[in-house]
Amino acid sequence: MFSAGKRLLSSAKPSNLHVITSASQYEALKMSSRALVGYFSAGFSTPSKIYEKSFAEMAGKNSDYTFFTCDIDAAPTVAYDCEVVDVPSVSVLPLGSKPDGSTFDKSDMVTLRAGESLDYGTVIPKAQGVLDGMPLNCTDLTAGQRKPWRFDPATGTTLPPLP
Repeated sequence: MFSAGKRLLSSAKPSNLHVITSASQYEALKMSSRALVGYFSAGFSTPSKIYEKSFAEMAGKNSDYTFFTCDIDAAPTVAYDCEVVDVPSVSVLPLGSKPDGSTFDKSDMVTLRAGESLDYGTVIPKAQGVLDGMPLNCTDLTAGQRKPWRFDPATGTTLPPLP
């Protein structure tokens, strides 16, 4: 009875919000997304649970971009690739081409966390500011032509494909 009431009260998740449980799902999203925005959480983290709804609301307001949630214990390689060191964290990875025709790469990724102040309430608004400030309003010259990112054994993360 309680769970049925809980389902009735919860709102539908935005169509651009995905749940990532593997690195292969994450890599697949890189192939077609203009920007990939991830919310990293953990089952033990109370702040992660508190701010997850705010992240879903952010996804609903930014339908042009792809959002995902990821439990760091379910997909640790995704968290590592996004340079997550605390939960909750939000990573913003622009993809495709920049206004000058060059392509975004890993150095354009921004990962936000509360830091030493433990002010977790600022993570999502800061992520929205980062997303708003990225030059994504140009034509993506790589649309439909992207190649998979490649594994970098030196860092254990991924790099954009070679031109």
